[in-house]
Amino acid sequence: MNLLWMALGLIVTSVSLGIQSVVQPQNIYKYAVYTSFLYLLGAWLASCSIADKFNANFYPRTASFIITIALGFLYYYSQVVDDITTRVYILCIGLGVLQILPSRQILRNKPIDDRVELLLYWLYVIFCVYTMVRPLIFFSLDNLDLSDLVRSQYWFFTLLGSMIVCMIITFLLLACSIRTAFRKLTEERNHDPLTELLNRRAFKESAEIYLNNPRSYPVSILVCDIDHFKKINDTWGHDSGDDVLRYVGLTLRQSTRNRDLVVRIGGEEFLLFLTNTNLDVAKNMAQRIREKLRSDRHVMAVHEPITMSFGLVVLKEGERLSDAVKRADIELYKAKNLGRNRICSKQDLEISV
Repeated sequence: MNLLWMALGLIVTSVSLGIQSVVQPQNIYKYAVYTSFLYLLGAWLASCSIADKFNANFYPRTASFIITIALGFLYYYSQVVDDITTRVYILCIGLGVLQILPSRQILRNKPIDDRVELLLYWLYVIFCVYTMVRPLIFFSLDNLDLSDLVRSQYWFFTLLGSMIVCMIITFLLLACSIRTAFRKLTEERNHDPLTELLNRRAFKESAEIYLNNPRSYPVSILVCDIDHFKKINDTWGHDSGDDVLRYVGLTLRQSTRNRDLVVRIGGEEFLLFLTNTNLDVAKNMAQRIREKLRSDRHVMAVHEPITMSFGLVVLKEGERLSDAVKRADIELYKAKNLGRNRICSKQDLEISV
């Protein structure tokens, strides 16, 4: 959407440039209010593009107020008193203020960590400041004649500088948009759409990175399964089943650390890949998850608790990931066969009460 705002701003500005280019120099004051309005509108649309990129406010009321005040002065210095120098000052200040409107909120929202986005932001701010002060720069030059605006040095360098900066900003916006699109595609590829947990493919890729780092060990693997999930679907419908899956996924995320991997293997089965976690710590984590699910009874239609069975193993030195997951699956089946709602490991067995 930010590219659309920028495109609209450039189109509106181009229309104004076209009008000024074809009008006779002695008549340019007659169209000053109209062309200035298009310039101001184009500047606000450009600010909307940046605001949309960084999730900031567009400030439509403030922009309308600034445009109205600027046009009032521009009308006076074109239709009442023909003073092109003053018009240039007023227009440039109005353009710069409109463009810089969202900049403060952008910085207040959250720190910009991405280098490309940071470059985009500061280049835009510098361009806004330059827009406001450029009349002072050019009018300090000797013999600057504005009687024929479109053939003046001011017009040439203003157009050249603005065109170059706008092209750079547009390319940066395009680069950010393309990267955002790729990130979204990667997120969709790597995550289960219902629970927003990692899927099998993403889990294998991420787990291998951890397994190749000696600092990740010990690694514990928990394979867990919602008890009697088929009964939930058959009795209360698939919508209720989906609610349970989403809630379990949320509970698993909230009960683990940022460095842990939480995976939906398929159906009602999940996996926790816990780095720097020994057997006892992993078992305590599983127990907290069971207690939380059991205590929250608002998810099920009849306010029954959700229970899960867990199979727990610690990855052996040099063991393949797939083999460790198979061992955890065996422990999970033991928990199921022993009555469900249990945590089973090779070394120990814990039974829910």
